[in-house]
Amino acid sequence: MKAALLTLLGVSAFVVNDSLSRVAGTHLPVSQVMLIRGVFAALTLYIWLRWHGPLPPLRDMLDRRLLARNVLDGSATILFLIALAQMPLANVFAILQGIPLAVTAGAALLLREPVGWRRWSAIGIGFIGVLICLRPGADGFSVYAICLLVSVICSALREIVTRTIRPELPSTVVAFVTSIAVGLFGLLILPFESRSWQVVSTPDLAALFFAGVFVVLGLLATTAAVRSGDVSFSAPFRYGNLLVAILIGWIFFSELPDFVTLIGAAVIVSSGLFTLYRENVRTDAKPIAAENMARGAPRGI
Repeated sequence: MKAALLTLLGVSAFVVNDSLSRVAGTHLPVSQVMLIRGVFAALTLYIWLRWHGPLPPLRDMLDRRLLARNVLDGSATILFLIALAQMPLANVFAILQGIPLAVTAGAALLLREPVGWRRWSAIGIGFIGVLICLRPGADGFSVYAICLLVSVICSALREIVTRTIRPELPSTVVAFVTSIAVGLFGLLILPFESRSWQVVSTPDLAALFFAGVFVVLGLLATTAAVRSGDVSFSAPFRYGNLLVAILIGWIFFSELPDFVTLIGAAVIVSSGLFTLYRENVRTDAKPIAAENMARGAPRGI
């Protein structure tokens, strides 16, 4: 239960962060939101790291896999914030529920992880749920829907690259370097933005400050959840971010998802939960198979 509550706290913190970023993004360009929020998140993590000991060597923070992760994370963030400014909050998070399915598919294709026909079927059904949420019409996808889809792909690739990072590199260090990198991405896209930088008002500055703090809170809570309890039990609580997004969208943005979006979200979440179930079945079967092999049992048992 502790792991489940920490998971729910973590994903809720991420939704609050995105909501605050959206508020600031109505007045500020994406590059400015990324830079200011990144600075606040990096400062928060720096204080946390120094409180727990010295920083790791610079060569550890310049690991090529970590740098690749930062490029993907920065790209995903840019595209996500563009879509977030123009799409209802609940719709955005309904589509984001497809990231675990995309990670499973990417791990099978890129990391050669075994994925059976049941999970491939769930991935296909989950993608249908994404299409239901997007509802492409005669005019095709909107540019913001395309941005969100590419953001999902970048996020999935980011998670796959994260799996290849050396395990001795703490998650807080990964997040610290990523916060700096995402902030720098804001500077890189500045020349390509249609809106110029604005004088930041006190409410927007406060929103971005708390957005950075909630990013760190989400990271620490989800990391603690993974390390303190049964992941197979707590992982489904990650889908609680959709309920939190619907609630925040209703209270603060006067947005409610329509029936079609809810159907699509239900399809995506159901597919994701089935994929988690099949992953647990496959993981639990490994020790049994190994034990049988050790006893000389036939390979098919």
